[in-house]
Amino acid sequence: MARILIIDDYAGSRETLGDFLGLLGYEVLLASDGPSGLQMLADGKPNLVFLDIVMPGMSGLEVIRRVREVNSSIPVVMITGHDNTEIGRDLLLAGATDFIRKPLNFDYVQRVVETCLAKQPRPRD
Repeated sequence: MARILIIDDYAGSRETLGDFLGLLGYEVLLASDGPSGLQMLADGKPNLVFLDIVMPGMSGLEVIRRVREVNSSIPVVMITGHDNTEIGRDLLLAGATDFIRKPLNFDYVQRVVETCLAKQPRPRD
């Protein structure tokens, strides 16, 4: 079973996405900020990360830079409330695999997850 880490400071978004992914059969790890998310990345060995951009303390861009220092291959899907082409470009340049906009379209989220995980080695049970 694939393990997905969600890093988002807003509990409603984090839990809604986590519940949806859990219903699809994934194991879900939840982190409310960048530092705890980085620790869960190290400890939990997720197969995919969803990462909010705007968080207090450590922004999503700082988190993805740190993720890429330790793991260049894990897919990281950024979550943004902004509808701006420049932000999307900046996210991809920072190492994001993809980005999705709020409010979340769960059909699209499911496609993104399936696409990202299809490119990963099969998780060990």
